[in-house]
Amino acid sequence: MRLFLTGATGHLGSQVALRLLRSLQFELFGMKRLTSSLARLAGAGAQIRWYNTEETPVENMLEDCRPDIVLHAATQYGPDPHGRSTLIETNVAMPLRILDAAIAQNVSAFISVGTMLEKTASAYALSKNQFREWLSESADSIRAIDIATELFYGPGGNPENFVSSLVRQLLRGDPRVPLTAGEQVRDFVIADDLVDAIEHVLRHVAGGPPGPGYQRFEVGGGQPQTIRDFAQSIQRILGPKGSVLDFGSVPYRRNEPMCIAPDLARMRAIGWLPCRSHRETILRMAEEEDARVCQNI
Repeated sequence: MRLFLTGATGHLGSQVALRLLRSLQFELFGMKRLTSSLARLAGAGAQIRWYNTEETPVENMLEDCRPDIVLHAATQYGPDPHGRSTLIETNVAMPLRILDAAIAQNVSAFISVGTMLEKTASAYALSKNQFREWLSESADSIRAIDIATELFYGPGGNPENFVSSLVRQLLRGDPRVPLTAGEQVRDFVIADDLVDAIEHVLRHVAGGPPGPGYQRFEVGGGQPQTIRDFAQSIQRILGPKGSVLDFGSVPYRRNEPMCIAPDLARMRAIGWLPCRSHRETILRMAEEEDARVCQNI
C-alpha cells in the first residue's frame, strides 16, 4: 500500500515512518524541505521516496506517487516571530492543497493528526481546527479521518514541549519552576502510544470499506489528571533536586481549557489502548537529557 506522509522528519512523523517501514506493509513517500534533517530517521531515510517542497508542487507529488492514503502529520505549534503566516501556511493552506490534490487523484483516504484543543485555546488550536473543518467539509469526496490527540510527550520531543521543558528544569535543579495553578485536567499521551494509535487507524482505514465519509478518533493517555498532579508525579519520579514547583506564578492564558478528556471509545473499538509506562518514559527522557548535557560539557 502506498502512503504519502507529511512531517516525516519531525518528532511524531519520524516515529510513524520508522514503525511503518518495519511493518513492510507500506511503501512510503514523503515531502520535506531541502534543508530538512533526516537525523530522526536513524538511517532509514533512504527507504522513503522524497519530494522537496521547493522543487515540486504538491499536486505533482501526488500525481507522481499516486498514494492510496495520505497521512498528514506535519504541524507548526506556534506563530512565527514575524507574524502568523507560517502557522496558517503549515497548518491550513498547505494541507488543504494536499487534500485538494488527493481528491483530484482519487486517493481513498486522507488522515490528519489534529488536536483535542478547541479553536479558542490558541492560534495553533485555531489553525488546526480550521483545517479539520475543511477536512470534514470534504467528506463527500474522500474518506476523511481526524485523529484528535491530547498533548503527547516522550524522548526526542520538542524542547519547548511542556513535559520536556519540565523534565529539563527539574533535572537542572532550577530553584523555582514557574507554573500556572495547575487545576486544568489533561490526558497526556506517551508518543509511542500515539504512534500505536495512528498505526491502528491506518490499518482500520486500509482494511475497511472504501468510500467517502468523515470520522474522528480521539486519543489520550486514558488517565485524565490535573496538571498539578501530573507535574508533581514527574518530580517524584526524578527525585529531589531542590526545585520548587511554583504553582500559580504563571497566569492562565486567555480561554484556557480547564478540562480535556478524550473519549477513547472509537479507538477501543478498533483494538487500541494506551499501554506505555509514564514512569519509564520520564526516566528515558531524563537519560536522554543527561546524555545531551554530557555532550555539551
